[in-house]
Amino acid sequence: MPYDLGPFQEQFRAYLDNSAGFPRDCALLVAIRTGKEVNRVTFAPIGERKDSCHAYKFPMPGLGLSVAVGRNIPRNVRNLCLVNGPGNPIVATSIIDDAIMQDAFRLRPS
Repeated sequence: MPYDLGPFQEQFRAYLDNSAGFPRDCALLVAIRTGKEVNRVTFAPIGERKDSCHAYKFPMPGLGLSVAVGRNIPRNVRNLCLVNGPGNPIVATSIIDDAIMQDAFRLRPS
């Protein structure tokens, strides 16, 4: 399923084509899913308006990816950006599994 990234679509295309740098008003977050028992829930990427920007989430077993796009991405989110954040952070956490399960239940067919 294609996603429309609006004014960022061309910027991402150019970045992935290696003809431009990472889009300025975007943040890529990577989380390693940890815990006693990491669930294996995965689903196609979903997008939603989140506070002052749009967020696209893609969970998979052991890993969670998220892209925030918008001119008003909060500083704490920008600091967690794998590409431009200080030290190119990758977060290891068990707390995203609850949010992933909530999204999965919200997305399930009726």
